[in-house]
Amino acid sequence: AKKLLVDGLDVAYFTPTEQMLATLPPLPETAAETPYDTVQWTVTASEIGLRNANATYAIAGSVPAKGLDFNHISCTGIEFDIADFYNRGTSVIVPLKHLTATERCGLTVSDASVLFKFSNESISCDSLQIVTTGSSVTANMAADAEALELADAAAISIKANAVIAPDDISMAFPDIARYL
Repeated sequence: AKKLLVDGLDVAYFTPTEQMLATLPPLPETAAETPYDTVQWTVTASEIGLRNANATYAIAGSVPAKGLDFNHISCTGIEFDIADFYNRGTSVIVPLKHLTATERCGLTVSDASVLFKFSNESISCDSLQIVTTGSSVTANMAADAEALELADAAAISIKANAVIAPDDISMAFPDIARYL
């Protein structure tokens, strides 16, 4: 695709609980026997953009705790721009040029960018930059495929620099605000 732009989107994904998974019927035997297509597709896009979006990612049945609750993340005002997206088989390249969003705790990312690369050999985040009202984080991270399997011998490299504002910490983790 040359360009994909979406204006206005509300999505929610709730991870299934063990009880929910237990109620699912088993896959038909024929589904397990069906061979996968062996031809790899290549998907490219010169420009992907999203505007005016809201998204929730949560554990089903979870009640959001105060602050940044990783069991219930809900963002509004999501906007992003990706240039030169590439995917072929297990190779994925996502040059995120711009991202903004506000999490329900009040923490607002005013700008973020990164060059994300993933393959069956490695994963990396190059030139990661995250900016909020008072904080900034920059980083370069890389890991070999063994890291994705949580292997003890995995090679992982992280170089980061951060300036974190007390107000951002208080919004994300209100229980420790009094110690700042």
